[in-house]
Amino acid sequence: MPDVQHDRNRAAYMDYLYEIYDRENARPGLRSTYTGLAEQHRRRIGWKIAGDLTLNEIMTKIGKPVVDEEVANWHKRTDEPNS
Repeated sequence: MPDVQHDRNRAAYMDYLYEIYDRENARPGLRSTYTGLAEQHRRRIGWKIAGDLTLNEIMTKIGKPVVDEEVANWHKRTDEPNS
């Protein structure tokens, strides 16, 4: 059953990213899609963690564990209407 919960968490998390990155108003090609959202968010987290580092690959690798943990625990959130 944990795989089902993880899938639910991932879907809800992607919906959350869709909202915070305002994909309804994104440029054509990204509007109404989930393409690249997790990577974009990992970079954002990476920049916050690493500060002055400039390589996108490093930023993505730093942010990935944070996103993975958020997805794994998404169902435990109390501030989302779907929780």
